[in-house]
Amino acid sequence: MIFVPLQSVLAQQGYPVPPKNAALLFYIQHSDNHNTYVYEAVRKGKLLDETTPVEVHRKMYANKGEKEPLTALQRTMAYGVNSKKLGTNFFEIKIVSFKQLPFYLKLNAKNKPVVYTTVNNKKMYIDHIFLQIKSGSGLSIQPEYAIFTGRHFTTGALLKERFAFD
Repeated sequence: MIFVPLQSVLAQQGYPVPPKNAALLFYIQHSDNHNTYVYEAVRKGKLLDETTPVEVHRKMYANKGEKEPLTALQRTMAYGVNSKKLGTNFFEIKIVSFKQLPFYLKLNAKNKPVVYTTVNNKKMYIDHIFLQIKSGSGLSIQPEYAIFTGRHFTTGALLKERFAFD
């Protein structure tokens, strides 16, 4: 059996990994540069915030790793999120550039926020997404495909699934 450290599987080779914290849900990296889009849960006390359960920011690794908010264009055309409350501490989340793929945010049995989705008929908790951007896509992000890395929803086995955009 070959052991592969989880950190090396979660990030693309040579890409920095954002620091772990209790609010971190997942992050997105893409083929254009090493800047990373970080998705974190927002809480009010022990509950997920009903109006803004997810906050997104950029980790500017091309500029000393500084944390910055999304630009208006990034928020509305690529990495922003829309959320819909489905129940207590349970939300449907849609990333603007993944309109056809719903994500679900909930608190797990240990009261930790987690996000899951279904890719290629495999239900999985998401750790990291890598976007291959179409060349010459201009101002808006036009992904060619995404590689989802995470854990199987039931077994916890490491999964890496490719998702093709229409």
